[in-house]
Amino acid sequence: MEIDDLEVVLRNLQPKIPIDKQLWPASTVASYLRVSVHTVLQRYARLHGFPRARHLPSDSGKGHKRWKAIEIIKWAEKL
Repeated sequence: MEIDDLEVVLRNLQPKIPIDKQLWPASTVASYLRVSVHTVLQRYARLHGFPRARHLPSDSGKGHKRWKAIEIIKWAEKL
């Protein structure tokens, strides 16, 4: 078995999280929208109607921003 084949097998063994349950970091939101992380955080996240970020707990207390994937997809489809 080749390394590439093994990678495909391992990827398929990971549990699939339904899109309506996924939380995306800014980097994934940016990748999906094909813009920079800076654009997501400094422009889009401040727009009225853009999905609000959830803040996951962190050691610093500020929290890690995450967006519900389905909300980002629906927002983009309305454009």
